[in-house]
Amino acid sequence: MNYELTGKVKMKLSHKRNEKTSSVSEVKIFLEPEPGLDRRNFFSLTDKKDSSGTFFLLDPDLPNRNGSKALTHLFTQGLVANIKYCSVAFGISENEQFENIIQQLKEGLNRVSDMDVTKGDFEG
Repeated sequence: MNYELTGKVKMKLSHKRNEKTSSVSEVKIFLEPEPGLDRRNFFSLTDKKDSSGTFFLLDPDLPNRNGSKALTHLFTQGLVANIKYCSVAFGISENEQFENIIQQLKEGLNRVSDMDVTKGDFEG
């Protein structure tokens, strides 16, 4: 059986005039299993059923543990593909790109002290 999962990231950046860089002000993540896959494998459910016997999703936009693992795998494979692409297309060494990713992860984790995880809209 083959199936597809889609993972998306949307970043909102803040930029101040005359600054060389922008700062991240918001990040949204999104997971979409292809139609036909059981969403209960990726999103949290209550133990309550409606009158037809269907489980309610606690929050259909926030992944459960398996959904979070799927997002991590999707984003990691996306990084691998981009590293390979940049190596071939632009001659940027894989090691240089890897070190840059590690540095960005460290900076991002240090910068975000408290994260608000809420349901949000995601278009595009």
